[in-house]
This record gives sequence, C-alpha cells and structure tokens, in this order.
Amino acid sequence: MVDSKLVSIIIPTYNRAHFIGETLESVIEQTYQNWECIVVNDGSNDYTDELMEFYRVKDSRIQYHHRPDNKPKGANACRNYGFELSKGEYINWFDSDDLMIPQFIEKKISPLHISSFQFSICGCRVINDKKRNPYNSIRNKNFSLFKEIILFRNIIVTNSILFRRSYFEEKKLFDETIARGQETEFFCRLFYKEKKENYIIIDEPLFDYRIHPNSITGKNSINYVPHYRASQFKIAKQNFKRSIEIKDNYLIALNTSLIFKYYKDSLLNKDKSLSLEGYQWIKSQLFLCNKLYFFEFVTLGRILMLLNLSSYTFEKKWRDVLKKSYRELI
Repeated sequence: MVDSKLVSIIIPTYNRAHFIGETLESVIEQTYQNWECIVVNDGSNDYTDELMEFYRVKDSRIQYHHRPDNKPKGANACRNYGFELSKGEYINWFDSDDLMIPQFIEKKISPLHISSFQFSICGCRVINDKKRNPYNSIRNKNFSLFKEIILFRNIIVTNSILFRRSYFEEKKLFDETIARGQETEFFCRLFYKEKKENYIIIDEPLFDYRIHPNSITGKNSINYVPHYRASQFKIAKQNFKRSIEIKDNYLIALNTSLIFKYYKDSLLNKDKSLSLEGYQWIKSQLFLCNKLYFFEFVTLGRILMLLNLSSYTFEKKWRDVLKKSYRELI
C-alpha cells in the first residue's frame, strides 16, 4: 500500500436518494481507506436528508452539507462548495448515481505518489438499462486531451480524474453560471494547453457510469431549452478561440459549425436573446475575415433573425468563409 494521504471525494446530489446509497457503499468499500467523502445537497425534495443521516452515522468519514443560499443552484456550485470544505491532498469529484470499483482510489493515486504527475485519468464501464458496456471507455491512450474532451471519443467525466489539490492553485474552478456542458467547459479551460507529461492515463475501467432516463446524460433530448443552449453556445465560442490559439484546423471547423448550429436553433425556436448574441458574434467574425460577406450577413442575417427564419444556403456560405479564413491564418 502506498503512503496514505487524504483523498477528498466530492459528490453533488439532487433528488438521487434512490441511487446515492449504492454510490456511498462503493466509496466505503474502497481498498484505499484514507478518504473523506463530502456530499453537497443541491436542494433535493426527496428523502436524501434521511438517507444521509444514516450514512453519516454509519461512517464518520462521510460528511453531509447543503448548498448555501448565497450560491446559485446547480452541480457546479455544489462542486466548488465541496472543494472549499475539503481537506484532502487529492481531489476527486464524483456523481451521485455512479459506482466505484473497490480499487478506484488505490489505482488512481498510486502513480501520483511516485511521480510528478498532476492528475490521473481512468476509464469506465457504461451502464445503460442495467447492462454493462463490454469495452473500456479509454480506447486510445495517445490522444490530445483537449480534443478528446470536445469530441467525446474517450469518455472523460468528473469521475474519471484524480487531481493533486495543488493543481488548482490560481485556477478558477467550475463555472457556476452555465447550465449545460459543465464538465466540458471545466476540462476544456483546464486542459487545452496541458502537457502530456503532467498526467497519466490508466487504461482500465475503474467506475461504472450509469445512464438512465433521469440522469443528465439521459436527459439529452430534442427539446430546446434556452439556458442549456446558451451555455453550449458560450462553450463553443470559447473553444473556437482556443482552437485558433493551438492551430487545430479540425477543431476550428467543428466549433464554427457548432456556433452556426446554435444560432440556427435559436432562430427556429424564437430565442431572441441567443439569436441576437449569435448574430453579433458571426457579424464580428465576418467583418474580420470578409467584408463582402459581412455586409451580406448584416442585411440578410438580421432579416432572418427578425423573422425567426433560417437559410441553409446562406448559413453554409458564411460558415465556410469563416472556416477557410482561419485556416489561411494558420
């Protein structure tokens, strides 16, 4: 057994009383025993309070807190608050409906004890309708971390990563203003310039990632939710800038397409706030790249926005000129 340094496991929860008991049992069963588990309730109205009282008595290493009223509702605020309360030298955020295998902490912390790695990343098994996916979510260890987060080819979520606490010195934690893509925003911001020598990939599934109708992943649907789409638009704009900075043509094209997609969706769904924001962003980019298309967009784009219409022909032309212009800059 490696030297036993404290690991803080931080779990935000909202109406997961029917799942979190199994999650906490998987924490208690860890072969690595020096941990604290901080559960932060985001305002549940089920029997989470009663269940957590049972687990606090069962194991004194489990703490239970409610999100303070002065913090915004949402998992990110709970994650940040849990970090404020934590005392561990290592940090692992975890979801309240997923399950650790018994060696989850031990296998992730071992390489950090004997190296200068700042964090370790493990794979997972996906459970959908009580069926375990037979493959490891980490399919290729030789990848660009930033690119994989965006493309989601390797499943990397908050559960996946054990961090040194010192890694977060002078770094912003989770963005409490966004409602969708919280992990994506957090990881893209942290990792877009991360050096490969700062982390290690553990090519082994160490937790079960549960997808069910009420999970955030399971709720991804065709329904348009304005504040969800606004969060996704914000992330795409940020990643567009990062893609230019790291000179990745593929990601420039991908994020340009996403921005136009979200703009189009806002028009079709009469989301005036996001359609105006999208219009202003596209206009500013075309002004930098192509004045002719800028004037065309100022005229037609504004009309489309006012009429809540969308035109594939014009959108494709404007989108393609941005992609081409930024490729040429690189």
